[in-house]
Amino acid sequence: MRKSAVDDHSPFDMTSSKPGADDGEQSLAAICVRALLDRHEVPRHKHSTLTADVLGLSYSHAHRKVQKDSTWSLEELKRMAEFFGETLAQLVSLGEAEAPRSAVLLAGSARVPCRIWLEQEAKSALPGSLVAIAVGSEWVVMPAGDNAPPHAFDIRLLVLQGDAQTARRIAVLDDKRDTTDSLVEALVASGFEATPFYAAQDLADAVRARPFDGYLIDWIIGNQDSRELIAGIRESDLQCPIGLLTGEFDTGRAQANEVADAVRRYKLMFFEKPLRLPIISAQLTQAFGPR
Repeated sequence: MRKSAVDDHSPFDMTSSKPGADDGEQSLAAICVRALLDRHEVPRHKHSTLTADVLGLSYSHAHRKVQKDSTWSLEELKRMAEFFGETLAQLVSLGEAEAPRSAVLLAGSARVPCRIWLEQEAKSALPGSLVAIAVGSEWVVMPAGDNAPPHAFDIRLLVLQGDAQTARRIAVLDDKRDTTDSLVEALVASGFEATPFYAAQDLADAVRARPFDGYLIDWIIGNQDSRELIAGIRESDLQCPIGLLTGEFDTGRAQANEVADAVRRYKLMFFEKPLRLPIISAQLTQAFGPR
């Protein structure tokens, strides 16, 4: 039996790349997958987590695939497409298609917000199939009836609008990069938008420009404690969750009475190193409460 020219398990050879990844360039496959996730309203901070779940990969491996230029196989792309009810052909063709249009789907008396990707103008349409019509500045989606209305367009894809929530922004400050990066990765995997900082002044500058929803701050940064930074944050926001981190009791660099005073005075959560990352994520989620 003659083998197909393209094997489902061979690497997806979309070798062209485009700017946009955090480090370097994205492969065309990554661009198509990100477009798939965007049009199905997966929040950006959950792209890597969902990809890891669908493909059974580690978070870091999935992150490299989605954000950078790690190789994709056709089978992996097919699984991503099918997870959202699309075909592999749709994933690829819509990956670089023109931007979707906001529209309203008429369903009886209901008007349902949606986004649509258009095909060519409809010459004929099967009864019951959906078509899109421009009504003033608004696109309206409706059943075609026995004949396509004048100037109606076929719809390549329709996605109903959800009410995805914005991720809580968490600043993480620790001068030990491995600790900071591990904590950021765990928070992102838990649905937060986490930003790493390795110097107190960098975080202070960022807070002045745009405060965060919550903070995780190491008690000892360099040769100083972070009391002044924490006091400034708490003065500007009386309610935001602030977690205090330290592992310096045994070395004598952190004093239990000073840490206890800061926890009491500034209403802090306290986490002693080595950190239990799931507990930190759970405490932050609880601190924000139901949304």
